[in-house]
Amino acid sequence: MRKAPLFLPVIAAIMAVFACSLNLSMPEKIQIKGSPAVRFAANMNLSDMFSDMIEDGLTSGSDGDMLILPCTQPNTKTFIIYISLFKDDEIELDTPLQELPDFEDLPEGVEFDPGDYMDTPEDLILAQDDVSVINFAEVKELLQGFEFKEVTGKLYISGTEVVNSLRFNLSDGTPTGFNKDITGFNEACLFTEKWAEELTKPPSGGREIDLTDLINNAINSENGELNFFYEISVNDSFHPSLADNAKMKAELVLWLPLDFIAGDDGADIKFPENFFGDGDKDLFGRESSSGSDSLTDIFESLRIKIDMNTSPFAGGTLTVKSGSESSEILITAPLNSNSLDFGIDDANMTKINSADYFPFVPKFKVHFGKGGELKIPVSFMTTAVYFEAKMKYTYDLAGD
Repeated sequence: MRKAPLFLPVIAAIMAVFACSLNLSMPEKIQIKGSPAVRFAANMNLSDMFSDMIEDGLTSGSDGDMLILPCTQPNTKTFIIYISLFKDDEIELDTPLQELPDFEDLPEGVEFDPGDYMDTPEDLILAQDDVSVINFAEVKELLQGFEFKEVTGKLYISGTEVVNSLRFNLSDGTPTGFNKDITGFNEACLFTEKWAEELTKPPSGGREIDLTDLINNAINSENGELNFFYEISVNDSFHPSLADNAKMKAELVLWLPLDFIAGDDGADIKFPENFFGDGDKDLFGRESSSGSDSLTDIFESLRIKIDMNTSPFAGGTLTVKSGSESSEILITAPLNSNSLDFGIDDANMTKINSADYFPFVPKFKVHFGKGGELKIPVSFMTTAVYFEAKMKYTYDLAGD
């Protein structure tokens, strides 16, 4: 007779607490059967869990200087991202200004007028460059098929007085894509980390730009890079003295709510590897698939329900998967409430107990069909975990 598995005392205690039937078949044995259920309070911050994964996935591009802060005031989890668009924080423009055509031949006291001295438009370009500011490759892996519903940018151009006479053009480097011209503007970004605690919407000031399509294009691109091309040129007349020690700074602030919509092929959001279980270890604590702790001798089926305080996954489908394609355990369940609720039926319990499917290490994700919406709330917690098992086991008190 096999000895009881190590976790049987826990099961027996649960059975006793919930008054399952204990049928004595003979003095040296106890037969345990029924459908015991137990509910545990649980307090996991899912909002922080998902936002931390996305924040970790937002890496600086090869050129950008980026700071990411999670905001605390909006109802939807939101990041505010500060980016310096110039590789050296600011650009010195005195030399390129003084090298403009006919600049040195200006009569004393006469302003430089681009209309008078321009031979070709290229003559008035002071600086231009490509910059890679954010890499979304890891976010793409986490949010497979999702796109941001809305991303707002605030662009700030500042510097010495001559900046008012210059044109700053920001584009994606394509003829028909994103393109923004800014002229006659000189306003610094007064970025502070307090914004993350105070703001409920994008900051004031700056020039507002819609970056939704540009960022979604970056997410869907092969390398995940968000790239800009900038060009600084002369736009208006200015006194030559303003060319001395001329400098410019370009800053971009992104308002990035975690509010997504599924693309044409649907989308999936992946949970962390250790969301339910202990990394790559068997969920039921087994060291091997053989021995005295055979699960199918105890559990005929199992239901697990993880309650939450809100329902951002409603309308999606929960997928729980373990193993490789050749030895896969796959469980799916529609989500229509504030719970991740799924069952492990007798067929999957048989697989779980098979050496071919060991260990059982479930990975979780939620699938949404085309147009499905997912919004991560600031307040998003688990509240309880509920287990219900259909059981039948004979416990050998004699230890034979």
